[in-house]
Amino acid sequence: MANSTGKYGFVPYEGPQTVHEYDVDPAEAAMYKQQLVDLVADQGVGVHTAGNEDIIGVVAGFKDSNGAPCKYYPGSSATGYKALVYDDPNQRFMTKSTSALTAASVGSCGDLTAGTASTVTYTAGQYCTTFAASAAALQLVGLAGTEGNAWGANQDIVVLIVEHILRKAGGV
Repeated sequence: MANSTGKYGFVPYEGPQTVHEYDVDPAEAAMYKQQLVDLVADQGVGVHTAGNEDIIGVVAGFKDSNGAPCKYYPGSSATGYKALVYDDPNQRFMTKSTSALTAASVGSCGDLTAGTASTVTYTAGQYCTTFAASAAALQLVGLAGTEGNAWGANQDIVVLIVEHILRKAGGV
């Protein structure tokens, strides 16, 4: 059976699952659960983009300006929103990779592709494509233990954030 092609962002897989609250940068566009986010100096968190090395973690949920839980951050300069973020640098996440990977790919690094978020489930559409020996945001730890999952295109994989801001020697 072929692996599913659906993208779903980053889901906690193994590790401490520590969550902390951060301000959402009001300059951001819409943000969704299971989305990698960067720490933005003096602004809180914003959507991670490939090439940036300030990843703080993955969004677990949101609070609106009244402190009530909400499905997503709507963007459009909305202020007072908070993001609940899995921010432990040792947390491992499951995500989708569209590249045809093998067990020999374990240990290689890759960046993400933005994808398209779901406005039905309010989850990110981020996923991984190419993995190589060069430095990048994510390191491939292994194949996720989901039913029917196998090495090859569109597999569910387990990654570790190697460009996590809490791994940096100098901080922000």
